[in-house]
Amino acid sequence: MNLLKIIALFFIINIGFMGTIYAANEIKTSDIINKKETVVEKKIEVVKHVDINTADIETLQNLKGIGVKRAKEIIDYRNKNGEFKKIEDLKSIKGFTDKFIIKLQKDNPGMLEIGSKKIV
Repeated sequence: MNLLKIIALFFIINIGFMGTIYAANEIKTSDIINKKETVVEKKIEVVKHVDINTADIETLQNLKGIGVKRAKEIIDYRNKNGEFKKIEDLKSIKGFTDKFIIKLQKDNPGMLEIGSKKIV
């Protein structure tokens, strides 16, 4: 009879312990879900056009192929030499080759602008 009480007590303790683990996992899961919802709420604004004469460093980085370094180089060149007149003017920046500019246009169709002129 005592053995039965010990076994029953053992099962009650284990069930209570398992419930605690389940509840802890449930909280962690809900925390993760809440974090995901927060990330979804912070959507990145979709940029349709980027004027390389007026865009800031963050806006330039919306172009595929332009990271922080290249965006900074565009801005530095623009500040030193004035506005770009045509897309080919980017070749004046070290590392901006014909091949890169063609790829930039291809990877960002309809997004590039110089002033109010869209670059095709």
